[in-house]
Amino acid sequence: MDDSYKPVLGWEQTHLVSKQGTVKVLERKIKGKGNSIKVLSEHELSFNLQNGYETVALYCNGFLKRKPLHRVVYEAYFGKIPDGMQINHIDGVKTNNHLDNLEAVTPKQNTQHAWRIGLCTKQLGEDCSTSKLKDDDIRKIRQMSKSGISQNKIAKVYNLHQTNVHYILVGKTWSHVS
Repeated sequence: MDDSYKPVLGWEQTHLVSKQGTVKVLERKIKGKGNSIKVLSEHELSFNLQNGYETVALYCNGFLKRKPLHRVVYEAYFGKIPDGMQINHIDGVKTNNHLDNLEAVTPKQNTQHAWRIGLCTKQLGEDCSTSKLKDDDIRKIRQMSKSGISQNKIAKVYNLHQTNVHYILVGKTWSHVS
């Protein structure tokens, strides 16, 4: 295992990071109370989880910056992340911040990767957060159509476009509801 460290981009004098994602604070003198000088010994930073991602708090001279660890690792070894790019975890594990598991990708590539490896799944019907209808509504729409009510009238009842009612009735949408 390579335990070499590189300076953290923007924090080169105070922090180092390894390929495995370990962040070290370098020994340095800091001002204490009453302008006294204290020695801050070298130590490893712990991390916090935010939305499933490990983050570290970088602190120096009264300035604090919380950064996602995968971005800290990537930038230390490859430089500034290009504008518009995101850092993807190749194996899909948000806490695996090893350099070999990180790559710069476009937002579209990141989303496609998440779908491809199963991190995202299609939410059907009422499980979809943007759905106006419930499974029971679909059954009622089908029953209304069987009883002779027009697609336009059904659409008005449910505040839908007639095309959406048609898609429900022909099974183009909501086909999972019996």
